[in-house]
Order: sequence, then structure tokens, then C-alpha cells
Amino acid sequence: MRELLVTKPLEYAASKTSSAADAATSPEMLAEGAIGIYYITKSTGAPTLIPAGTPTLAAAISATGLPVSKIQFIFALGTATSVEITEGVSSEFIQSVIAKEYALGVKQTWYIGFNGTTGDFNTPSTINNYDEAGIEIFARRLGTNVQDDFAIYNASLALNDTKFNIASKLCDAVNIVVLNPKALAEVNTEVLTADDAIAGASTTITFVKNSNVVTTSGTFSQAITTGDYLQVSMVAATNLIQAVTPTVITGVTYKVLDSTAGVVTLDRAYSGESQVLPIASIAGLVRSTVAPVSVGVRVTSLDALTAIDVSTYGVISINRTNTNPTQGATRTLGVAQSLGSGTTFLMQKLESQLFIEAGNYQTLDATIPKAVSKINTSAGYDTYQLKYKKGTGLDGRNIENDIYFAFEDGTYTGTKAQVIFDTLIKLITGVNQTTVAQVTNSVRGGGTAAS
Repeated sequence: MRELLVTKPLEYAASKTSSAADAATSPEMLAEGAIGIYYITKSTGAPTLIPAGTPTLAAAISATGLPVSKIQFIFALGTATSVEITEGVSSEFIQSVIAKEYALGVKQTWYIGFNGTTGDFNTPSTINNYDEAGIEIFARRLGTNVQDDFAIYNASLALNDTKFNIASKLCDAVNIVVLNPKALAEVNTEVLTADDAIAGASTTITFVKNSNVVTTSGTFSQAITTGDYLQVSMVAATNLIQAVTPTVITGVTYKVLDSTAGVVTLDRAYSGESQVLPIASIAGLVRSTVAPVSVGVRVTSLDALTAIDVSTYGVISINRTNTNPTQGATRTLGVAQSLGSGTTFLMQKLESQLFIEAGNYQTLDATIPKAVSKINTSAGYDTYQLKYKKGTGLDGRNIENDIYFAFEDGTYTGTKAQVIFDTLIKLITGVNQTTVAQVTNSVRGGGTAAS
């Protein structure tokens, strides 16, 4: 049997009538999304709350007359009108508790040409009018189907186009919104050396997504001029410019085609999220009058759920003539895809699986409605998985069971539910105290939850 208890960021054992900790002295009193841990009192058989005020097991040992390993603990989660209660679990049958802290997924990245250390487009010595350079992107999105999706993005070149021109045109081709892009492409170069500081009093620079026009305001100590190169430091997870000096991993380079009266025209559309950089953030913007030497294209998946692969064609892929051969652009995997932990997708996937196992799924004619999700799609979750064996009859103590606990990621102190839960689950399982069970990869330490 598998269960999932999705909590809300409330006080431990808050009740339907009081938001204070320990208000729900019995499970049915728990507020919606509030969690409490109870033990079965020997004399009455009724559940008794382990309080947050004194998060120890001394009272449970006294009331039950049992060692910790024999006490039956139950985990309860309040609903709007009732409560969800697990069966009694004694720590002697707990096999493990594995905790995972919320982590954003990582988008997959490929480099074509310069990868931050080495690599090149390996283009012919001369580029002619109507030569082509292209990138083919294969994409597979988790949770859809196993068949790869792919698209070919082509750039038509002009006589004597430089490697930077080629990279710029490739990025524009990949990032065209109307073509339903599979990934985001950016010009990747070595770290540019700033020629001078550009920030001045009340200076701001405004970038607009999918526009190659940047507007500036305020006083610049040195003006951005036509022919300059601008390098920004981008955060792949958010596609936002960060206020730190660009690196070969985060840097995205643009060329200034025109700069007139505070309006700057770039070589291609800005592909990040729209953003106004105040003076404090302009540390993430470098201005250089010197063209970059090493040039490549960094291709990043649109999200952490999409795995991508890339190939090239045209002058960055194959020999154009036998007398002017090219080996094609180097291709390097930059960052491997990672789904993260406790993300909306993963939590909904787990919840859906448990709904199906419990028979709570919508039929084709919708006469039986699908169970309502409890996942907050605006939050990430720290999760705990408690695995134990318990059964009856011939299968006694051999049936594996799992209880998943989900807590919205955040910074919590005092008697917040996750702080107390983390303390109590360690006491129940005997981590660092007995050899009854072990907690691995604990999310919380010292009683304080950190983002």
C-alpha cells in the first residue's frame, strides 16, 4: 500500500478552529493540510498527540508501557471536513525514511562550436552568398510519448559572414517564436574584457523578450556605441540576467548594430525574459569594443522535462567542396538533464499514480470524477518516504508499504509542521540513537528548515 500526505505550511497539529500548534489534540480536529503524529494509548486505545511543545517520546513510552520500537504511531492529515489517517506503524518494522529537499530541475545544454573551453565551428575559409548553416534539434518531453520530436532550423548566410554572424543567425532561426522552438539558442563566446564602466547615476537598461531593441535611460559614464559587443550573464533556470560578471557558462554575447539617442539595436532578438536592469544589476552586463575570438552556440532545452540532442548541417557540418574541406562544428554536451526533486511535475506524477492504485481515476464517460489534486502548483516540495513492512496471516510482516509526506519548500522555524515532523521522525526511527532504523539524506537539521 502506498499513501501520500500533502501538507500545507501550517503550525504542527493546527486545528480547524485554531491555527496554534498542538490545537488538534485528536486527529479529526486537524485543519485542512495540517499534520499531526499520534500514538495509541494502551488504556483507551485512543490516539494521543505527540505535542510540539515537548517533541519527545517520553510521554508515549509512559502512556503505552512499551519501548519506542513497539509503540504504534499514526500519521494524520486534516482535510476540509475530515481527516486522513494511516494505519499504526511501529518503528521496529520501519525499513527506511528517505528525505529529499526540493530542487529545481536542470535544463539540458549542448554546445556547438566553442564550449567555454575549446571547440570551433570549423567553417570553410570563405563563406559565400546563400551558403547554409543549420541546427537540427531532437526533443523528447517526459510524460508525453517515447517518439522524438525534431525540427530543423536553417540560416542563410552572406558573403564573408564571420563566425559571430553565423552564430547570431543560427540563434535567430532557433528562437523564432512562430516556429514553436524546441530549445533556446544563444551566442557563446569567451569572457569579454570590459573596456570601461558603463553604469552611471540613475542608469537603467531595458531588455524586451523577442525584440532586438534595447532602451537605456539615465547617465552613462561611457556610452554604448555602434560596433560594441555586450555580454550578459543569464540564469538558465529563469532566463533572466543576473547581477554578476558573466562567465563562459552563463555569458551570452550580442553585437550592437546601432546606438542612437538611448536606443540600442542588437544583432538579434533578445531571448530572455523581459527585464529592466537598474544600476545595481548592471554588473551583469559587460561592454567591449573588441570582437570575441572564440564563438559557439549554446542550445538549452526549454525546460527540465525536455531532453534534447542536436546535430548540424551546412557549412558547420559537411565538406562544401573537395578543395575546401571542413570537418564540421564540434559538438559538446554541456549540462545533462535533471528532473530535480519535489517539482510540480514529479509531485503530480506521484499523486496520479497513487490515485490510480487506489481506484481514484476518471472513467472515459466521466461518470466517476477524478480525485482532486492537493498539489500546490506554485510551490516546490520537500518530501519524505517512509517504508515499512507489515501484514497479517501468511504474509505477516512481509507486505511492503510506503507513506510519502510532502511539505511546501520554505524557511520554517519554531513549531511549523515540517520542523516538528523532522524532529519526531528522527526520534521514532532512532536515527543517531539506536540501530532500529536509519534516516538517510535528511532534509532538515537543527530544527530549522531552509529553502
